[in-house]
Amino acid sequence: MGEFCPSPQGDSALAAPPLTLSSPSPATAVRPSYGSCDRRYVKLVFDNLHGSISVDPLALQFVDTEEFQRLRDLKQLGGLYTINCIWCCNNIFLRFSGLTYLVYPGAVHTRFEHSLGVYSLAGKAINNLKTYQGEELGIDHVDMQTVKLAGLLHDIGHGPFSHLFEHEFLPRVDPGSSWSHEDMSVLLLDSIVDKHAIDIENGYLKMVKEMITASAKPTSTKSANEKHFLYDIVANGRNGIDVDKFDYVGRDCRACGLGCNFQYWRYI
Repeated sequence: MGEFCPSPQGDSALAAPPLTLSSPSPATAVRPSYGSCDRRYVKLVFDNLHGSISVDPLALQFVDTEEFQRLRDLKQLGGLYTINCIWCCNNIFLRFSGLTYLVYPGAVHTRFEHSLGVYSLAGKAINNLKTYQGEELGIDHVDMQTVKLAGLLHDIGHGPFSHLFEHEFLPRVDPGSSWSHEDMSVLLLDSIVDKHAIDIENGYLKMVKEMITASAKPTSTKSANEKHFLYDIVANGRNGIDVDKFDYVGRDCRACGLGCNFQYWRYI
């Protein structure tokens, strides 16, 4: 796809160049260079929390699959079974329990827009790291694109009613099951790549999967050891501060009509 071009309106979600594909097809080989700023293959979507989000061609290949589109039918707050308190700078944020939209009719947002939001924030976070410490940390275009893809795809494995399905339903019908939506996300990611013939190198795909499961499973790969900070951006298993929470705190509060003092952009 060639080199990347500057993102419109300062949208750093496009700041990472697309990954080098392993064996581009003849159809993609004749396309105009992405480096020439031809935006026919970039999709702009407008999010009510983050504004314009630029989705690059590689990410679009995943978005335009039925596996990802099913997230439109999963409410973000459709089945949370506990109340989670998030403490940050003396602010308390609550993720409400149960079928939240029955109490807060506006809370009908889905995991589809949440995934796009995390994709955008992950892009902004890694772009800022590269801008200020890129040389020191050795951040390259592969790091930037894999972090963005991990943000986009981290929730594709959620079942119906999300956490309620995972933590309440499954233990009752299959006691002792170790199933998690992170594991399912990894399985679905492999399936999507094979089924839709998405041309991405295995090493890059492995990094994306490790970033998705980083909050639950420690990684021991060379990349994880040398650049451990990459695995804390989307799913931070060390202290829980990650762009996934940055998005859903702001998005959930807005959808429920609640005030939110958390200025997450200052952390990015």
